[in-house]
Amino acid sequence: MQHFVQSQTQLFVHHRDRILIVFMTICVLGVIGIATPGYECGLLKWALQIELSGGSAYGPEMQERFNQTFPPPLSNAGFAYPLPSMWLAIPALLLPDVLEQAVWSILNIGLILVGIKLLRMPLQLIFFAPILLATYIQQSTALLIGLLLIAIWAQRERRWWLLGILIALTIGAKPQVTLLTASALAILSFRDGGWRPVIICNVVVQGLTLLFEPMWIFEWLAAVERFRLYISPNWMPWWLAIALVMVVLRQFWGALALFQVGLFPTIFGYMLLPVLLGYVDQRTHRFAWLAVACSWMMVVLADREPLWLLTSIFYFTPLLLSAVWSVRQTQNSSHL
Repeated sequence: MQHFVQSQTQLFVHHRDRILIVFMTICVLGVIGIATPGYECGLLKWALQIELSGGSAYGPEMQERFNQTFPPPLSNAGFAYPLPSMWLAIPALLLPDVLEQAVWSILNIGLILVGIKLLRMPLQLIFFAPILLATYIQQSTALLIGLLLIAIWAQRERRWWLLGILIALTIGAKPQVTLLTASALAILSFRDGGWRPVIICNVVVQGLTLLFEPMWIFEWLAAVERFRLYISPNWMPWWLAIALVMVVLRQFWGALALFQVGLFPTIFGYMLLPVLLGYVDQRTHRFAWLAVACSWMMVVLADREPLWLLTSIFYFTPLLLSAVWSVRQTQNSSHL
């Protein structure tokens, strides 16, 4: 026992600085989370609470909460999330209201940091503008991208049960953010022999969702139509042409990220966060800084026109340069 205590004490002393940095970071993120104006974690928590009490997340009880909390047009648009997204709110369900936003901010940034670290991506990418914008307004988009980064690592490391859980939580939670990447990971798991955990986890999660509300898909589609009456989405189909460039360069994750943005509508700047997935194989710090700087230039010029040209320049150019560099590095390595 004494030997165990001594070994743990030595371990703490050895990693003391890192532990203190992590602790201070969590405290800062917690304080920032309390001060942020967003409340998406609350929406998902409401949905889970209503479903657990026997109601419907798309029913009058949810609409009443929207009317009491949000001004028009958000209150009129109502709850338009797929029902499986409510499972993301399980941590919030166990917390007092005062801690919800703090913990949500910690999870948003923390999961992306974990994913970046596991994939050995440059840490500077944590300052990518859509990450901080999503965290500031408490969007689940950042949390989902963090889960997808970890899922990519799990697929590469053949951690099939972890991958199955992550695919089950993400694939139906926010299709405009996660559908293509989560589906690609599922296909890769089938190819590599890890299909059983993926199927089991998805059957459990989707089955539980159907158990709570068997007709939720139709309710959700109706809610989406109502949402579009009050808040107009932006479509960016030109990203599909840009994605083809990544296909030619054989940049699988970069192409997938751009197809995700091009095929689905966006509402606000944080919806460009899937572009981060295009950097999963990036190891060069200067391209990471370029991606961060360009993303913030887009924030500064957000009200300028033409939007298609600005988004293409400030989001695609760093990704293209990074891809070309990766291709050249691969070619040079093959010649040695």
